Amino acid sequence: MMSTTLDLRRSCKALTGFLAGLALLGASVSAMAQSVVVQGNKRVDTDTIRSYVSDQAPEAAKRDLLQTGLFSSVDVRRSGSQTIVTVRENDVINRIVFEGNKKLKTEVLLGELQLKERGAFSQSALDNDLARIREIYLRGGRANATVNVRTVTLENGRIDVVYT
Repeated sequence: MMSTTLDLRRSCKALTGFLAGLALLGASVSAMAQSVVVQGNKRVDTDTIRSYVSDQAPEAAKRDLLQTGLFSSVDVRRSGSQTIVTVRENDVINRIVFEGNKKLKTEVLLGELQLKERGAFSQSALDNDLARIREIYLRGGRANATVNVRTVTLENGRIDVVYT
């Protein structure tokens, strides 16, 4: 009987130690989630950015944030117990305009573009769209057509894309 009581006490102590360890682990995970500092965002919500960073290595978080297409640059680093995320948001396309276009309908060309009005701007998508428009003119028998593109920076992180 004495050994059963002793075993029961040992089991209770072990269980108490285990529960205390779980409580500390929960507190440290909670503290880690609260220690994500986000800098540079204007339109994208801070909690949205934090959701990509939580429980990830800095390299994986950076890759995932860049893949959203919302940011032109992302830096994720650890500083002590904090994870610091610095972002630069892509501009938002205000409008897409075609100037001097007489042979092809604007609606047809807009349908061929990757970039969309009120969408995030990226230089690589713009380059792809320019190549696509040139290809459309070439296939339409207009090999001599010259297509250029320029961007007009507006306030509040907006941009116009103008094809000429």
